[in-house]
Amino acid sequence: MSFLYFEGTKDFLAATPALITSFEASGSITDGKGVLFMSATDQRVYQGVAGTHSSASFPAGVALATVSNGDPCPVLVWGYAKNLSVSAAVTYITAPLVISGAGYFASSGSGGTQTRYTVGKAISGSATSCIAFIDTLK
Repeated sequence: MSFLYFEGTKDFLAATPALITSFEASGSITDGKGVLFMSATDQRVYQGVAGTHSSASFPAGVALATVSNGDPCPVLVWGYAKNLSVSAAVTYITAPLVISGAGYFASSGSGGTQTRYTVGKAISGSATSCIAFIDTLK
């Protein structure tokens, strides 16, 4: 990979190489939202919702498709992503990016949720979206 090439406004996978893994969805999941892996119960992924993080949930990555309960959900677990919806302006570039309420993203330097929900690092951002390097393999 020598450069990033972006097209459109709805493509979340920005470059290769990338690692995409499919998980079974728990509830409805919207493409481009942060998903959590629930290790203590049914081992499915669910869209991050404010107040539902628990000691058994861990960031899985970015959902790459809109799916319903029980459907396979492709998740970007490692690689570059763009057009990620943010809950607050991403102004702390290179700060850890976390999953916040409703599956949105926030830079933890701006007072985002706990750092244990870090999904990667923000590369650039604005008031509505950001580009990030997703790395949930750490």
